[in-house]
Amino acid sequence: MPIPGDWQRNEQGEGGAGDPACPVRDYATWLNIVFLVLAAVLTVRFARTGGGMMLKMMGGAPEQPGAANGHVHHGG
Repeated sequence: MPIPGDWQRNEQGEGGAGDPACPVRDYATWLNIVFLVLAAVLTVRFARTGGGMMLKMMGGAPEQPGAANGHVHHGG
């Protein structure tokens, strides 16, 4: 039994439509292609809308409560 996503060939070693150089593609192959295209589109959109600058602004550790006035609250 073939594993979904594997390249499949018939008994003569041929791929789809009798062409030996053309492997048969199943549903998992097409789903992989669709999601790769979707990932590429979302990556381009992220880059064009300033996603890198947003991540740079969000970088760094959050401030501790009371750190602005020099007082740090200790539990207890």
